[in-house]
Amino acid sequence: MADSSHQKISLSIIILNYKTDDATYNLASKLSQVEHAEIIIVDNSSSPELKHNIEKVSNGFYIDPEKNLGFAGGVNEGYKNAKGAWIMLLNSDIVTDEKAVQKLVALAEQVHAQVAVPKLISSADVQEANVGNFPRLFTHPVDWLFGRPQAFKPTSDTTVHYTTGAALLIKRSTIETVGLFDSRFFMYFEDLDLGMRLHQAGIPINFISSIVMRHQSGGSADADPKQKNTNYQTSLYLYLRKHRGIFIAWLNSVLKALR
Repeated sequence: MADSSHQKISLSIIILNYKTDDATYNLASKLSQVEHAEIIIVDNSSSPELKHNIEKVSNGFYIDPEKNLGFAGGVNEGYKNAKGAWIMLLNSDIVTDEKAVQKLVALAEQVHAQVAVPKLISSADVQEANVGNFPRLFTHPVDWLFGRPQAFKPTSDTTVHYTTGAALLIKRSTIETVGLFDSRFFMYFEDLDLGMRLHQAGIPINFISSIVMRHQSGGSADADPKQKNTNYQTSLYLYLRKHRGIFIAWLNSVLKALR
């Protein structure tokens, strides 16, 4: 474990690993020069080789939870050990560098944002719809009923209600207000749940178009399609039950079965 006692930590970067050791190590290495930052790797796949490599990264910290906590649980485990006033969540399949991360923090502070996200582009150089808004009851009643955000691809800076968790910058004070991820979501919908809670608390998410990060996408989640679908359906039911009640969660399941 690297020693960061010589500097004040203002930013904690949390990267979750699950059988993506090379990508995780490469990302951590690229971010090792971020000023006043610590890089926290939570390894859901308990890799001794990754542990060895992360211990060589400046300001790198390796956490082995000794079991697969899922995405939400893994990120929350990293947050427990974080010291920064800002928390940056990055998927291991994000490609970026220290300049982009530092500029994202600087621009977020400049506009007094509590939550900020960059523009994401795919490996094919196509902008991803990584943000969205929750519809109003009288404009899109079905989407409102089932808590579905309307995702879009902004071309300029704006505020939104929801973002994916692939690249997310959030203030510690905001987490203390609304919480981070609900660990009952093993994978999927934990970011939508967070967006709903932020929206309900009146906290906007700032989309900063000038910061661009590449999202390779897929990785560990696509390794087992059957398990991926099970995780998705389980989390969808939990999300609907939490925010729309057990009847709507049941109704959605019935409608899906009838398709």
